[in-house]
Amino acid sequence: MHPSVVQNAQFALETRNLEKRFKKKRNEYSHALKSVSLSVERGEVVGI
Repeated sequence: MHPSVVQNAQFALETRNLEKRFKKKRNEYSHALKSVSLSVERGEVVGI
């Protein structure tokens, strides 16, 4: 990403309703993430 784009953006990172699932068996899934929303502003540090 070009630096000027990040400088003018409201957030450095933003996601809404993020989901990650893994297939366990046929038609059966395990959710690692479900409906995760996150906004990170410039200069903030986030650890998960």
